[in-house]
Amino acid sequence: MTAILVTRPDGNADPLVGALEAAGYRVHAVPTVATQWLEFDQPDLSRYDWIVVTSVTGAAALTDLSPVPQWAAVGHATARALRAREIEPAVVPEESNGLALANSLPDVHGKRV
Repeated sequence: MTAILVTRPDGNADPLVGALEAAGYRVHAVPTVATQWLEFDQPDLSRYDWIVVTSVTGAAALTDLSPVPQWAAVGHATARALRAREIEPAVVPEESNGLALANSLPDVHGKRV
């Protein structure tokens, strides 16, 4: 049986662990990243043309969401987190990574992102 090491922050609670186990893999969940909330003064998001959100945690950290700017999400889970807060992202790449997100944004030259 093939073993896989999953290093995501949620450990055994991460949905990836269950999906891999269901596919027949032996999974070792060892979180190697910790998330710590930091206090910050959120800028006025309505002053921007695009808001780019790179994680579900990032979506949860934003307190004052406005549909005024265009929104982009790094992947489908982040898009769901925004939709749960009544924000519909205009851009969600098929692959959930920063390069795919950057490549899927329209021309942002001269825009505030």
